[in-house]
Amino acid sequence: MKKTLSVLAAALCLSLGGCDGFGRAIYFKEPGMENPRWHAGRIIIEVREGMDAQALIDSVAKQFELKPTEENTWIRGTGPRSTFSLRLHQKNQMWSVSLLDWPDITQSDLSRQIELAIRNQIEM
Repeated sequence: MKKTLSVLAAALCLSLGGCDGFGRAIYFKEPGMENPRWHAGRIIIEVREGMDAQALIDSVAKQFELKPTEENTWIRGTGPRSTFSLRLHQKNQMWSVSLLDWPDITQSDLSRQIELAIRNQIEM
Protein backbone atom coordinates (compact mmCIF):
# COMPACT_ATOMS: atom_id res chain seq x y z
CA MET A 1 0.00 0.00 0.00
CA LYS A 2 2.82 2.43 0.88
CA LYS A 3 4.54 1.72 -2.45
CA THR A 4 1.28 2.29 -4.33
CA LEU A 5 0.77 5.65 -2.61
CA SER A 6 4.34 6.68 -3.46
CA VAL A 7 3.83 5.79 -7.12
CA LEU A 8 0.52 7.67 -7.20
CA ALA A 9 2.08 10.72 -5.54
CA ALA A 10 4.94 10.73 -8.05
CA ALA A 11 2.51 10.39 -10.97
CA LEU A 12 0.41 13.26 -9.61
CA CYS A 13 3.47 15.52 -9.30
CA LEU A 14 4.55 14.71 -12.85
CA SER A 15 1.09 15.29 -14.26
CA LEU A 16 0.69 18.62 -12.45
CA GLY A 17 4.04 20.14 -13.27
CA GLY A 18 5.97 18.01 -15.69
CA CYS A 19 4.18 18.50 -18.97
CA ASP A 20 2.40 21.84 -18.90
CA GLY A 21 5.22 23.86 -20.36
CA PHE A 22 6.38 27.35 -19.51
CA GLY A 23 4.40 30.24 -20.92
CA ARG A 24 4.89 33.96 -20.87
CA ALA A 25 2.51 36.64 -22.15
CA ILE A 26 3.72 40.09 -23.18
CA TYR A 27 1.20 42.84 -23.87
CA PHE A 28 1.98 45.94 -25.95
CA LYS A 29 0.15 48.87 -24.34
CA GLU A 30 -0.19 52.09 -26.31
CA PRO A 31 -0.70 55.42 -24.51
CA GLY A 32 -4.23 55.79 -23.15
CA MET A 33 -5.05 52.07 -23.26
CA GLU A 34 -6.26 50.32 -20.15
CA ASN A 35 -4.41 47.29 -18.80
CA PRO A 36 -5.70 44.00 -20.14
CA ARG A 37 -8.16 42.15 -17.94
CA TRP A 38 -6.50 39.61 -15.68
CA HIS A 39 -3.11 41.21 -16.21
CA ALA A 40 -1.55 39.98 -12.96
CA GLY A 41 1.54 37.96 -13.73
CA ARG A 42 1.74 39.16 -17.30
CA ILE A 43 4.27 41.56 -18.75
CA ILE A 44 2.92 44.88 -20.00
CA ILE A 45 5.25 46.99 -22.13
CA GLU A 46 4.43 50.60 -22.93
CA VAL A 47 4.88 51.21 -26.67
CA ARG A 48 4.52 54.23 -28.93
CA GLU A 49 1.18 54.77 -30.61
CA GLY A 50 0.84 52.98 -33.93
CA MET A 51 3.77 50.63 -33.39
CA ASP A 52 3.81 47.90 -36.07
CA ALA A 53 3.64 44.79 -33.87
CA GLN A 54 3.48 42.49 -36.90
CA ALA A 55 6.71 43.85 -38.40
CA LEU A 56 8.46 43.78 -35.02
CA ILE A 57 7.61 40.12 -34.35
CA ASP A 58 8.33 39.10 -37.98
CA SER A 59 11.78 40.65 -37.59
CA VAL A 60 12.49 38.86 -34.29
CA ALA A 61 11.23 35.52 -35.69
CA LYS A 62 13.58 35.84 -38.68
CA GLN A 63 16.49 36.90 -36.45
CA PHE A 64 16.14 33.67 -34.45
CA GLU A 65 15.35 31.47 -37.48
CA LEU A 66 11.91 30.46 -36.24
CA LYS A 67 9.77 28.56 -38.75
CA PRO A 68 6.28 29.87 -39.50
CA THR A 69 3.64 27.22 -38.85
CA GLU A 70 0.46 29.22 -39.35
CA GLU A 71 -0.55 32.85 -39.41
CA ASN A 72 1.31 34.79 -36.68
CA THR A 73 2.83 31.64 -35.16
CA TRP A 74 6.46 30.51 -35.32
CA ILE A 75 8.21 27.46 -33.86
CA ARG A 76 11.70 26.08 -33.29
CA GLY A 77 13.04 22.95 -31.65
CA THR A 78 15.13 23.59 -28.55
CA GLY A 79 16.15 20.04 -27.73
CA PRO A 80 15.51 16.42 -28.66
CA ARG A 81 11.92 16.58 -27.45
CA SER A 82 11.42 20.27 -26.67
CA THR A 83 10.00 23.09 -28.74
CA PHE A 84 9.58 26.82 -28.44
CA SER A 85 6.72 28.71 -30.04
CA LEU A 86 6.08 32.40 -30.54
CA ARG A 87 2.57 33.67 -31.27
CA LEU A 88 1.32 37.16 -31.98
CA HIS A 89 -2.37 37.94 -31.51
CA GLN A 90 -4.63 40.93 -31.13
CA LYS A 91 -7.64 41.22 -28.85
CA ASN A 92 -9.61 44.36 -28.07
CA GLN A 93 -7.13 46.40 -30.15
CA MET A 94 -4.21 45.34 -27.92
CA TRP A 95 -1.39 43.20 -29.32
CA SER A 96 0.10 40.44 -27.23
CA VAL A 97 2.87 37.93 -27.72
CA SER A 98 2.91 34.43 -26.27
CA LEU A 99 6.23 32.70 -25.62
CA LEU A 100 5.84 28.97 -24.91
CA ASP A 101 8.46 26.38 -24.01
CA TRP A 102 7.00 22.87 -24.21
CA PRO A 103 7.08 20.51 -22.41
CA ASP A 104 9.72 22.23 -20.25
CA ILE A 105 8.51 23.92 -17.08
CA THR A 106 11.24 26.57 -17.09
CA GLN A 107 11.93 29.39 -19.52
CA SER A 108 14.53 28.39 -22.10
CA ASP A 109 17.55 30.48 -23.06
CA LEU A 110 15.95 30.95 -26.49
CA SER A 111 12.79 32.33 -24.89
CA ARG A 112 14.82 34.74 -22.74
CA GLN A 113 16.82 35.90 -25.77
CA ILE A 114 13.66 36.47 -27.82
CA GLU A 115 12.01 38.39 -24.98
CA LEU A 116 15.11 40.62 -24.76
CA ALA A 117 15.15 41.11 -28.54
CA ILE A 118 11.49 42.18 -28.45
CA ARG A 119 12.24 44.69 -25.68
CA ASN A 120 15.29 46.01 -27.57
CA GLN A 121 13.30 46.44 -30.80
CA ILE A 122 10.63 48.42 -28.93
CA GLU A 123 13.24 50.73 -27.39
CA MET A 124 14.71 51.59 -30.80
